[in-house]
Amino acid sequence: MITQPSKCQVCLKISIRDVLEYVFMLIVFLFGQSVYIRMIDSASRYIYFAWAASIVMGLLILLERNVSISALKRGILLLVTLLVYLMFSKVGWQVVIYQMCIPFFLCVLYCSNQWLNGRMKFFLRKFADITIFFTLISIILYILGTCIHFLPQSIDSYSWKGVTTESANYFHLMYEAQTQEFFGIEFIRNCGIFCEAPSYAVPLLFSLSYELHVPKKVSVFRIGVLLLAILTSFSTKALIIALVASGLYLINYAYGRRTAYSSNLRSVLKLFLPIILIVIGIIGFAIFDQKTDSGSYIVRMDNINACFQAFMSHKLFGVGVGNETALANYVSIVLEWQGFAMGLPVLLGEGGIYLVLFYALAFVHAIKNTQYKFPMISFEIILILVMFTSNIPYFLSIIFILAMEYSVPMKSTTQVTE
Repeated sequence: MITQPSKCQVCLKISIRDVLEYVFMLIVFLFGQSVYIRMIDSASRYIYFAWAASIVMGLLILLERNVSISALKRGILLLVTLLVYLMFSKVGWQVVIYQMCIPFFLCVLYCSNQWLNGRMKFFLRKFADITIFFTLISIILYILGTCIHFLPQSIDSYSWKGVTTESANYFHLMYEAQTQEFFGIEFIRNCGIFCEAPSYAVPLLFSLSYELHVPKKVSVFRIGVLLLAILTSFSTKALIIALVASGLYLINYAYGRRTAYSSNLRSVLKLFLPIILIVIGIIGFAIFDQKTDSGSYIVRMDNINACFQAFMSHKLFGVGVGNETALANYVSIVLEWQGFAMGLPVLLGEGGIYLVLFYALAFVHAIKNTQYKFPMISFEIILILVMFTSNIPYFLSIIFILAMEYSVPMKSTTQVTE
């Protein structure tokens, strides 16, 4: 005799799943150069977090109980593809196995189910929830602490770019890790719980893209919190990419198919959209122009050249994942070495054509098969910009995104839509 689970059992199962999803997204959030992860005095700090994420994802899969055969086949095929790279590159096996292969395979299995049952957007929202939670706290502490000096400070030490660094902070939830000169004025940057403002910008931009394109009705409050954090971070890349995201949202608002949009507002926006986009472009160029005069811009251009030279010497498989020492041999400008800062050039130099194609095919598959074309295209544009300007190609956030993209069901597969 088959018995139906009680409402209590169903609610308990749902609540456990939600908690585990939040825990997984919290690990992904902290993985991105947070101060907390850099406080762990071990070269394997990222491996620990990757294992934690894999364990949580494994528990989520156990709760699902019904992984489809097609998802399993796809996951195994993609896993073998990564392992083939490992066989030929012979470098960075720990990163490839623990940080990429295992979390990626488990995420493909879980995300496949979430796409099919229509829960993917709720899963993604949990990352935005966590980002906005920490962001709101950082803004409050930035205003009360950094701006008006109302709150007491403390000092934390952590490892950053090979040296022990000390940073003033407020309650270990907002760090004054950097300053930035902007239009001739020096500002203390809101770095949140991250070691630098550009690292803080990554979850902010991903969450902003989600908030602009996924919910049926955008939340002015949630978007406002993210934009205020981006402004107070004084991150050039964050400001420019946020402008791009805003422009994409306006285009979608004017020409998208969402019935919730007011036809009158759309007509007005279509009329003024070219002017608005030109203004956004001018502002973005002015911000970018400030950066081109800095020494960091020159170093970044040299880093791009170094990655390209490494790629030309090792076209198919690159110099090996995580092998920045080999990339550094091609650097011509050596000041105080702080590592590479741009992700896509690093991916090209370290992973060669093989890994670049592996990432690119995920983007293509997602756009080709999704029912939500413009939101997915917009997200891919933001993702490419973020990956180009941030050295994050092997971060858990990117590994999860790749798994999410590869797990988008084929057009012939039945999906639950809302």
